Amino acid sequence: TYVTVSEQDLDWSDPASINIILEQLSIAYGQATDNYAVDQLVAQTTQTETLASFSGQDIVEAVYGAAFQISNTSNYLPTHYVVSPVTWAKLGMAVDGDNRPVFPFVGAPGLGGYNAAGTQSAVSWNGNPLGLTLVVDKNFATNTCIVGTAAGAYAGYEIYENQRGLIAIDKPEVLGRQISFRGYFATLMIDATKFVKIT
Repeated sequence: TYVTVSEQDLDWSDPASINIILEQLSIAYGQATDNYAVDQLVAQTTQTETLASFSGQDIVEAVYGAAFQISNTSNYLPTHYVVSPVTWAKLGMAVDGDNRPVFPFVGAPGLGGYNAAGTQSAVSWNGNPLGLTLVVDKNFATNTCIVGTAAGAYAGYEIYENQRGLIAIDKPEVLGRQISFRGYFATLMIDATKFVKIT
């Protein structure tokens, strides 16, 4: 996107206010590229695993089913569990047969996390359900879950970016300056056998 700022605003405004415009443009660029990367990952993930419910047992079965598919088709193991915020919340609320959190907050009194299948906290998107690195992104559709191999030299999905940053062009017809943030951005699904959608 871009913003046209009048010459008068540029001359009379506090420079800090112009910095706010520049920061907002870079945020908009970041949101657009993130949304594109998410859409491409979802569209290019073709393997699926069924999740019956968000009970502790069903989550464990679905994730291990996805891990089996990945290892069976690619001979690699998954590294990441990519989810929407709704799915992140449901993971945090999942309990076992005795109503204990499946992925407890390690510092919580009485939980300790000694026999936990991973950990999660309501104050952070970081976590490690079943040993996987948790990635939460608001641009995923509700209930999206993808298990995949996304780290190291064997990653199945890559993102390439060359941020070009800000550019400004004088617009004499409106006595102003048009400011934009731009860059090159591309994704590549190298190996779709390394990703499974949990549906």
